[in-house]
Amino acid sequence: TSLPLDHKSDEYWLFRVKARIKLLKVSFLQTLGAEGKLLPRCQEVPDEQCKRMDGSDIIVVSHPWLAKGHPDPTGIQLSQLVQALSDLERKGVIDANIGVFYDFCSLPQASRNDKEQALFEYQLRGMRSLYVASNSRVLVLPHVPESAESSRPYIERGWCFFELCIAAEHERIINPDDVKHLCEELPQTPEDFLKKFSAKRFTNRGDQRAVLAQYLDVLIKAALYAADFDRII
Repeated sequence: TSLPLDHKSDEYWLFRVKARIKLLKVSFLQTLGAEGKLLPRCQEVPDEQCKRMDGSDIIVVSHPWLAKGHPDPTGIQLSQLVQALSDLERKGVIDANIGVFYDFCSLPQASRNDKEQALFEYQLRGMRSLYVASNSRVLVLPHVPESAESSRPYIERGWCFFELCIAAEHERIINPDDVKHLCEELPQTPEDFLKKFSAKRFTNRGDQRAVLAQYLDVLIKAALYAADFDRII
């Protein structure tokens, strides 16, 4: 395993300030689920239903998109998310006031204006930080219904594979028992990662190169942190 990224570091502080990522309130998600509504795209999420990235703990959801235009067109994923959050709160693992990152609701979605596009590109370049930061708790929702428009399994998707790999490596996954079967098959070396990564699929062709660059950045930083730690001890 690797040391998580210190969420108090200058690097992460700069990212969270400039990225302006929307974190959803748990109560907002619960209300959507209770009223049978779908998750709204980021630009339609009311500001009063969001929390700021202020350095406190956050939930980062790793999930497959079940359709090209909407990640959860039937609401099944929202239902799973609300149930998982309720279970974690009941067990005392998380606080009810924790902020939740869910890409469709947290990052500007198409169609984006020029300002939103620039912000989205910046957010995407730093996305790896969310899955390895010391204040992040990654909740993995891997279920893909057979009837889904996009029915490719979670582990065969490039972004999902990447998120799971780095979150597991940095021990950020909050529901490890639910994804134990997936984690058992994860690569143990960078060489193994590259071999398996080459077979993963992306909806957007350019994402493969971007994700690979982020993985290499995580790898380099992990090596540097380990070197510093070794000098300290």
